[in-house]
Amino acid sequence: MKKVVIAVVNGKGGTGKTETVYQIAKLLAPDVAVIDSDPQATLSRRLGAVLGADDLSPLGVYEYPGAPAPALVKGRFGISVLPAGQQLQNVPVHLSRFRGSRALRFMDAYVKTLDVPYVLIDCPPHFDHLTLNAMMAADRLLVPTAPEPADMSGLAALANVMGELMDDRGADRPWRTGVIATKVMQGTVRHTAGLLLLKHGFGVLDDVPASVVNEFASVQPFPQWPLLGAVRLTNGVYAETERIRDYESIVAYAFERGEFRIAEGE
Repeated sequence: MKKVVIAVVNGKGGTGKTETVYQIAKLLAPDVAVIDSDPQATLSRRLGAVLGADDLSPLGVYEYPGAPAPALVKGRFGISVLPAGQQLQNVPVHLSRFRGSRALRFMDAYVKTLDVPYVLIDCPPHFDHLTLNAMMAADRLLVPTAPEPADMSGLAALANVMGELMDDRGADRPWRTGVIATKVMQGTVRHTAGLLLLKHGFGVLDDVPASVVNEFASVQPFPQWPLLGAVRLTNGVYAETERIRDYESIVAYAFERGEFRIAEGE
């Protein structure tokens, strides 16, 4: 079966990765499998797929000694989930024993066994072997980031990691990459400037106060990936109706642009 594999990734925590996977998984259900690669297991709990303390099945993806074959469980909304747990903390040390690119290809091999059109992978907030495996398995990268200097600073780091992985991945397999702006506070000059940077780059800030531009001086240049949409904050929290509507528009826009669509010949 043709499938789209989307890794939701950002090397910084708190950017909205788990929220993004959760909302998009609901929109794609039941034609989606969700893989929680974050040992914090926040997504697993939200989807009602809690892993037992002694359950090593997710480690089977990585041929961990004594781990059984990984098995998807049925979570909320009919979503198939490979849950996470603290057990995944053992994976980076385990994979460090493998030489070369073999340590990066376990998730890719597992994803190929899944009989679903869409796979979403929630990555941990750092570029360890769990995230690198997810990126190598994915053909799309979705990058949530708040329009804030601290959050956007991770985009250049991600681009560097992508460049390093291309040697093992092959130049004939580039990622389709898109950005979602999260936690956007409408009407603020700082977030307006951040959104402009995400959409157009640093050459469009002539009309923004210099003090605000200076806040973004620490942000390293990053590729101008398509900005697929923005998810707003209302009084400091996501509103459920707004959140769903915004993610629906993001998914619709992404499919219209072809960022997530299964392309002919794939």
